[in-house]
This record gives sequence, structure tokens and C-alpha cells, in this order.
Amino acid sequence: MDKFDQYRQDLLRLRDTVPQLVDLLQLAGDVDAEYWQNLDARLLPLVDPHLPLMVAVCGGANSGKSMFFNSFLDADLSPVRGNAGSTRRILVAGHPEIFEREAIFNNLFEPFGQVPQPLTDTDELMVPGPPLYISHASIPREQVLIDTPDFDTGTDDRYANRGIAREVLEACNILIYVVTNATYNNMENTRFMREILTEAGMRKCILIYRCSRTFENSQVVEHLNTTAENLYGDRSREYLLGLYRTDDSDAVASGKEFIRLRPVRSDTPEIAELLHGLDPRQIRDNQIETTLSAFLQYVRQIIDTSKTVRDELELYSGDLRLALSHAVQQALATVPIEKIMNRMNRIWLDTSPPYLKFFRSVGSVVGKPARLILSMVKSSDGKEGRKKAAAAAAPLEELQSSLIGAAAELRDKILADELIAVTTEEDPQGADLIRVMDRVRLQRRCEEKQLPYRRPGASTGSVSMHVAAPLPSKAARDRLEDRPWSEVVARIVPVAEEILNISRDADLNRELTDLVNEFRQQMSFSQRTRESAFASLTILPATLGMAYILTTGDPVGGSGIYAKLHGLFGMHDLWALVSIPASAGLDETSRKNLHAMLAPVLSRWFESRAEIVKRLFEENITGSVIAEIENLIRTADTKIEETAAVLQNMRELRHA
Repeated sequence: MDKFDQYRQDLLRLRDTVPQLVDLLQLAGDVDAEYWQNLDARLLPLVDPHLPLMVAVCGGANSGKSMFFNSFLDADLSPVRGNAGSTRRILVAGHPEIFEREAIFNNLFEPFGQVPQPLTDTDELMVPGPPLYISHASIPREQVLIDTPDFDTGTDDRYANRGIAREVLEACNILIYVVTNATYNNMENTRFMREILTEAGMRKCILIYRCSRTFENSQVVEHLNTTAENLYGDRSREYLLGLYRTDDSDAVASGKEFIRLRPVRSDTPEIAELLHGLDPRQIRDNQIETTLSAFLQYVRQIIDTSKTVRDELELYSGDLRLALSHAVQQALATVPIEKIMNRMNRIWLDTSPPYLKFFRSVGSVVGKPARLILSMVKSSDGKEGRKKAAAAAAPLEELQSSLIGAAAELRDKILADELIAVTTEEDPQGADLIRVMDRVRLQRRCEEKQLPYRRPGASTGSVSMHVAAPLPSKAARDRLEDRPWSEVVARIVPVAEEILNISRDADLNRELTDLVNEFRQQMSFSQRTRESAFASLTILPATLGMAYILTTGDPVGGSGIYAKLHGLFGMHDLWALVSIPASAGLDETSRKNLHAMLAPVLSRWFESRAEIVKRLFEENITGSVIAEIENLIRTADTKIEETAAVLQNMRELRHA
């Protein structure tokens, strides 16, 4: 396969993948979308070796570009008018063979985005419309000559022809720039031409100076050198093909005579000789190198930006999962834990040795430790005690309110422009999110309080993650906002009954029984003597401990609420929360043994409840947002990989 063909194949692949990536991640605000259009306008024509060189004549209003076009072809084809901006269409002149070959004909005009029409009347050029073309045998077979509308005529702060002119000039290989004494150093015209000639790869040009015959040649050279330096800087000699002058006369101005060009340097050939001597392959090779280099750098920037936005999506998704875990935690804060503890207590009592059952029946053993703890708790905080009592009076209504409140808060967090959630550096997923955040901040060059950022949380070891809602997530978030809140509430309320329904938990009942039996087998003699204290203490302290932990806002790692539930009693000493006096009959070893029995039981039960709430919130609040974001991430990863592979292939091709 020819090198040009390989370039074309890779560029066509980029034309598919890169716009998809830009649209997918909504990068329009981060990348120069207009730059991408250079692929069709500049690169694809360059890598087609069968296309003729496109030589465009351009300049400001009344500069003489149409005069030159007519003179070169020795025919009055392009209208010469005294009023500025009279030419409104593109006129292409080429050898008849070019227009007879359909493939070349179609590809030649593809950058213009319109089907060309043959010129039938020169007045057609004065009316906006698609490109026009004429056949002319004097044009070399390897070239076409294009007359363009002026690019500086306009009204109402708008250039009438600049868009059309830019379209053509960006597609051409060589530009013939006609200037006058009034425009050779014009700042706005120079800026426009410099963009065309240098910003997306370097292209060569020919400068023509239209002036009075009284101008000294040295003066013309000085003015043209000024123009060249304004266009190319210190590389002007490298990219200038020739400098020419044409002198004004009444006959030329009236259109009675064609203009005549003269080289202003002795080493410059006549312009017809210069154009006929151009090597299309060499011109394209040089232009491809500079244009491709600039374009591929642009694509690499798109890939880098895409990776950053992709990381921002991952960060937001992780932060959203943290918020979900906290919402589950919040929703379960009012669960009457005494229900499960009562069940465990019943299992404990039912499996007690007969002698303990007898003692309990006559009331000789039971009660002292429990009564001590109950009295202590009730006296410690009467207000809190009344609050808990009120909650216990209507557990279903309280849980329903807690579920709705947690769901509403979670929904509000998603709809906000900034999402705040808490994690820990010790949590593996939390640590991963922190690394992603640090990477995004480095890529974005974020200042201290610029999103995203993290701060130490209220609890020891916790980290508060502040993350902006990424633009690609807006559609999913909008759909969540549009969903009626009453519909969400209607689906949440019935779930409270499922959470509180303990009687149908056969698996849990078996697990509780197994745990109790295992604990009994491991009990020492001294522990057995204190079994009555164990039995009574299984209710109150655990209840208080769990309620405290769930209502404090302690961090839940990225691994979810389950990781926290399994480590609850390690994070907060259950027995330190409710100070059990020595008179309660429990030594340190006994307390640890009781802790070892209660912790997995509570975790198992809460895990099952947390799963219900988590599934509920996912289905009605977070699920669609997280799913869409993760789908965006997967698709973006594929497109980034495909684009990077094409870049690598082109890099190897350039250095082959």
C-alpha cells in the first residue's frame, strides 16, 4: 500500500473515532472544534496523490486578484468591478482532463461541501451559490487555479465573504496573495492570512504587489518582505516561492488590458514558469509533514482531554457510590435493633441448660445486670431516652420517614452541581478515588479550592471528597429531576415493612442459632457461670451501640456499607459507649467474648437490610445515573484506545 494511501486510511479512521469521542464526552468546550474541520479541508486532499495541486488567488477588496486570474488565463472570466466584494462565488479553472475524471472531480470539490456547476455566465459569480468551474487547456494537468472572493469586505460588523474564502484557502496547497500599498501591512488581513498559512501546518505562497509604476523596485521588495515577515516570521524565505509586482494603468483598471507580472528579484522566474515547474509530490510531502504534525498534536490533545474527562466521570461515579452508602446508612439509623436482639435473646434462652431455665422461671438469677444498665442509661440523657421511646412507639412510620428523608437527600446531592461524600484513606476503593482526584487536579492544574478537591472529614481518618458534576452526566441527572418525586416515594414506603419483617428470615434464624451454639461450645467455666448476665446484656448495649454508630456520620468506604458493618465494633467500642460497671458481672474477657458473638450477628442482619435499601435507592435514584456514567466510561475507553492505536500507526509511518 502506498504511503499516501496508508495516511488516508488512518485519517479516515480518525474522522470516525475522534468526533465520536468529542460528542460522547462533550469536549466542545475543551477543544477547538473548528480545528477538526481541517481534516477534510486540508489533510485528506493532501494524501490523495491523484488530485491536482490547488492554487488559490486571494486578497482584499479591489486588490487585483481577479485581474491576475483573467490575465493568467488570457480570458475575461472573473468579473472585474469597481465596487468591493462583487465576486461572491468560487471559480475553479483546470485542464479539461481533470473535470472529465469523475473520481478526481468529486474529491477535488469535497472540501467545499457543495456540488460544483459549470460556468455559463460570468454574472453568476456575483450571486452567492455553489462553486463554478471552467475548463482551460493552458492550466497544467497537475494543477487547478482558483479565484476566490475577497475576505475583507463586510457590513454590520460581518465579513460578507470570509467564510467562503476560508473554506477554499484552507483546502489549497499554494496561495497567491495579492496586496496593495494600502493592504500589504494591514493588521486584520495579515492575521487572517497568517492563520490560513501557518496555524494548521505550513504552506507556501506567492506574493504579488499591485502598485503605481512610480514605485521603486526596492520599495516594492521592502513592502513585500514586511508582508512575508508578518505571515511567516523568520521563516519567510523558506516558504516564499516568489515575489512579483504589477503596475497600475488606466487600461488595466478599465479592464481593457490584462495585467503583467514582473519578478522583483533577478533569481525569480516568470510566474507561469514557476507554477509549471512545481513538483506536486514534493509540495504535498512537505505540506503533509507540517500539517500532519500539527493535526496529530491536536488529536493527542483530544486524547489527553478525553482521559481527564473520563477520570472525572470515574471520580463522580465513585463519589456517588459513597453518597449512596451514606444514604443507606442514614436510612437504617432508625431501625429498631431490639427486634433482632430480642430474637437472639430468645434463641439464647431456648438453648440454655435446664438449670438456668429453672432459675429464670423463679426469678432468682435474671435481672440485676440489665436493671443496672437500664437505670444508668435512662438517667444519663432523659431527652435522648424520650426520643428513642417515641421512635420505638411507631417503628414503621419512623423507618418510612427515615427512608424518604435519606432518598430525598441523596436525590438533592445528585442534582446539585457539586457532590460531597466521605471516605477513608484506609479503604481500598477510597484510596483509589483519592488517586484519581489527585490525577485530575494535576491534569486540570487546579488551584486549592478549585473542584475537585478533598479535605479532612469530621471523623478521625475520614476524607471529604468534593466533586463537580461532569457535563456528560447532565442528561441522566436531568431525567432523574424530571421523574415525579411522588412516584419515587410511592415505591419507597412499602419497603419499610420488608425491612422490619423479621419473622420470615429463616436463613437469619438458622445463622443466629448456629452462632449461639458455636459461642456456647467455646464458653469457659467462668463464662458459663455468668451466662445469665450474657443473656440479659444481649439486648440493650448492642441496640445503643448500633444506633449511635449509624447516626454519627462516620465514614463509609468505597467498598460500601457492608465493609463498615463488619467493622462496627472495631471502630467504636460497644461497651465503652455504655459503661458497664464491674457489678454487672462481666470481666474484660467476657466482654470480648460477648462482643465476638454479637458483632457478626448484627452485621449479618444489617447487611441483609442494607442490601434491600441499597437496591431500592439504586432502582429509583442512583441506578440510571451510575449506569449511564459507567457506560460512558466504557465507551470512552474503547474510543480512546482506538484513537491512540491509529496515532501510533501514523507515528511509525512518518518515521519509516
